[in-house]
Amino acid sequence: METKIEKLFSLLDNWRKLPAYQLERRADIFFALYLPEIFKHKFAIKIDYKQIIPEFPIKMESKNLSNKIDYVVVSKENKTVYLIELKTEMTSVITPQIELMKRAQGKGTKGLIKSVEQIAKVSKSEKYKELESRLETTGMTDKKIIWEEPKIVYLLPKPNEKLKDFTQITFKEIAGILKEKDELAKRFVESLEVWIK
Repeated sequence: METKIEKLFSLLDNWRKLPAYQLERRADIFFALYLPEIFKHKFAIKIDYKQIIPEFPIKMESKNLSNKIDYVVVSKENKTVYLIELKTEMTSVITPQIELMKRAQGKGTKGLIKSVEQIAKVSKSEKYKELESRLETTGMTDKKIIWEEPKIVYLLPKPNEKLKDFTQITFKEIAGILKEKDELAKRFVESLEVWIK
């Protein structure tokens, strides 16, 4: 009999074929769950979940609105902020979004913090106070640290020539990292192998 975990991934595998279904929004929690393992393997650094900030806002140049980066990972260990974009479809790798990532990188760590502060000042959402608190918890606002330039990382089904200047971690590589982990990881790996195609 199919377990709930198996059914969950079976639905993701099946529904991703439909035109309006956005797999990325449903699967992002599973990638986040295993980011510590992925980082340990790829960058030889330890991170925990407190260092991961999902849907990090980047203020638009002319408006008090923001674009979002899928995850920001803050590593005090190597004084680097990682800007991570998840792609479950190769067709969603588009130039305007790549340019957004480059602009975010160009802001540096101080600029990323300033971007959040600017949005927080005009936002009515209490959630920005929580975000600012997390920036402190991660050490991102620690003025004693001289941060390296933020690094751009893409998690995606296959390598993409448009992204050759950035770190690309393919689903095949992620599957290789996770194949010997827990039961959830094993079932996630099965879906990753389907999502590559």
